[in-house]
Amino acid sequence: MTASKNATFLLHRDFMEYHSSRFEDYSLMILKKDQLAAILPAHIKEGEVYSHNGLTYGGLICKSRYTTDIDECFQALIDYLKVEKITALSIKVIPSFLQEQYSSALEYLLFQKGASLVSRDMNFVVNLKGEIPFHRTKRKVPDFDNHPTLTLKKTEDLAGFWNQVLIPVLQETYGSAPVHSLEEITLLKERFPGNIVQYNIESDDTILAGITLFIDNGVVKSQYSTVLKEGKEQRVLEQLYLALIHEYKNLGYSYFDFGTTTMEGGSYYNQGLTRYKEEFGSTPMNLDHYRLAL
Repeated sequence: MTASKNATFLLHRDFMEYHSSRFEDYSLMILKKDQLAAILPAHIKEGEVYSHNGLTYGGLICKSRYTTDIDECFQALIDYLKVEKITALSIKVIPSFLQEQYSSALEYLLFQKGASLVSRDMNFVVNLKGEIPFHRTKRKVPDFDNHPTLTLKKTEDLAGFWNQVLIPVLQETYGSAPVHSLEEITLLKERFPGNIVQYNIESDDTILAGITLFIDNGVVKSQYSTVLKEGKEQRVLEQLYLALIHEYKNLGYSYFDFGTTTMEGGSYYNQGLTRYKEEFGSTPMNLDHYRLAL
């Protein structure tokens, strides 16, 4: 819904369709006097509706910013789901820093109607609008002038980073694979060329590290980032993070999003990773997941 101040490109149908085979779509539109008033990007599983397990966040996206209008749309949604014999509604709320005009009306309405907070993730974000409190260890990271063999490149090609760095490092370190396959992320970049951006650090045409960014609503999110062993000694990933934080701050962006450090629905957090992200000047902002029994 382009009129909404709280939607991002992840909630566009062209983005959601890339994994349509994994989820049974149950996205809904709410009309008022034959005019679109709100949307719910969602899927259904075993009688429950989720917004959205295939996305970082979801929820009720309203055209109006007024609480009474949001309340009216939310109640209409609940009434409809009850008629359809849906047993529960789960919502991952859009975090405040991603909302152009932040409103916590939906969180209040979920609380009012008896929803339970089922998980909470700490998501670490650097505020680019003020002075950034870098830890002294990050202020000592050498810049590119001290490494003449290193080159920072912004590229349209994702395959090099995926095949040479991301996939082998994830497989070797964690025995896992990226959430998005190379084919999927390439398709998404074709659909959203201004929102998905790739930066690499190279040495003699060898990619040592890279970061894939998702950009929207003044927020720059590090969606994927990793470094080869031979790049760790030169601290090239830290150099890349610092260069991008400074670049997007100078461009007038609001936040740099480092992502979460929590696991298993927020049951615990990775202390080392948390400290690493905080040393770049980031602080935690919660990503909350509610479940409303119907």
